[in-house]
Amino acid sequence: MNKFSESSLKKLGTCDERLQQVMNAAIIDSPIDFGIIYGIRTPEEQYELYKQGRTKQGNIVTYKDGYRELSTHNYSPSKACDIACFVDGKLTWDTKKYIEVAAHIKEKANELGIKIFWGGDFKTFKDYPHYQID
Repeated sequence: MNKFSESSLKKLGTCDERLQQVMNAAIIDSPIDFGIIYGIRTPEEQYELYKQGRTKQGNIVTYKDGYRELSTHNYSPSKACDIACFVDGKLTWDTKKYIEVAAHIKEKANELGIKIFWGGDFKTFKDYPHYQID
């Protein structure tokens, strides 16, 4: 049985109640341990991520700058959360692990009657750690 760390709970607490319900149900019997790495983001935090792959090193991770275009993370409460998967206590970005966890999370959302969108299902930009509600 998995459970969220205090840090994950704090970040999840900034999210819409429906996201909290889904993630709290999913963590218990998830096939892969995961934590919450983002809930709400300030416009400044969003802009820092937006600069990645543009004026900062790294890959592009968002197309929303937090000012001209809001991310679903920029609402209060947040309409989105991002997760990180852990295997044997170590962080992994292995896409297969995120796909496996996504199937589990979507199943839990369905059981709860909550419509959730996974970033791995986005048509143009795959965002495997990302989950959002309308």
